[in-house]
Amino acid sequence: MRTCYDGPMSVPESLEKDILARCAELGLDVFEEKEIQYGKQFKCRSSDGDYCIRAFYSKKKGCSLDLSQLSEAQKKIWLGSGLQFTQAVRIAGLDSKKASKEKKDSDIELSYPILASDESGKGDYFGPLVTAAVYVEAGQLKQLEALGVQDSKNLVDEQIRDMAPQLMQILSYQVDVLMPREYNKEYDKLGNLNTLLATRHTRCIQYLYEAHPKVSQILVDQFANPTCIKKELPKNIPSKLLSQTTRAERFLPVAAASILARYHFVIALSELSRSIRSKLPKGCSNHTVNTARRIYKDFGNAILHKVAKTHFSITKQIQDS
Repeated sequence: MRTCYDGPMSVPESLEKDILARCAELGLDVFEEKEIQYGKQFKCRSSDGDYCIRAFYSKKKGCSLDLSQLSEAQKKIWLGSGLQFTQAVRIAGLDSKKASKEKKDSDIELSYPILASDESGKGDYFGPLVTAAVYVEAGQLKQLEALGVQDSKNLVDEQIRDMAPQLMQILSYQVDVLMPREYNKEYDKLGNLNTLLATRHTRCIQYLYEAHPKVSQILVDQFANPTCIKKELPKNIPSKLLSQTTRAERFLPVAAASILARYHFVIALSELSRSIRSKLPKGCSNHTVNTARRIYKDFGNAILHKVAKTHFSITKQIQDS
């Protein structure tokens, strides 16, 4: 850290962690971190290509984040639900009028009965990718409210374990659990995380649609360009039913799907931990990196492929160290 009183200083570690956590949550691969003048640059890889996020810090101006290299669609997704910083951060590279319009456009109205889907595990190095879809009728909303249904990110594992079985008693649902070994094969075949996500979402949606073909709407939490899901939507499902929006977990049907997805993720992660007699952490923290390094050292690639999503940059990091 520089010692000049009013000059630029290095980016606080807390901001770096916030940026990396956000990227991990969105399934973005941060493949390069580089010190730049007055800050740090993070190179990310997505289905839309590679781009940079730059963080800056000075004693006078504090923390700032430059998203100017992102497209408007990328900004919308990156700034969606769950974005929190441990300290005040100014965001550069935003068109305030356009951002306001996009926010207004995302306030969609729901039509019932509805199918809703969400996923869990895309930003976790260890464990499966889990997608869940639910069928919700208008008359079931009060039951969901009474249970305290909300975005699974706001709930601890104990609450998830208590709430999910009750939801499975109330709702018609479908869950798809793609364990790491199969996930790695699928990713290698498709070469794109968003395409993989789209195929798993539409898989769950199709199953429920066949059971409930008279739905009025299908709602998906937007994780990429809207065309990504549309391309994978089965031909027997009218595309006019499909709605996508960021922060979709604010709606009860998607929140319920997020809880079921997280529930099955937590169960599967526990089973994987027992299978190798080592607790596997969530996320992509330093603890995750250290655990991965130990597993690779003790058991090699075969076990790593069994428990982890090996296209994450963590794999290269531990193999090169």
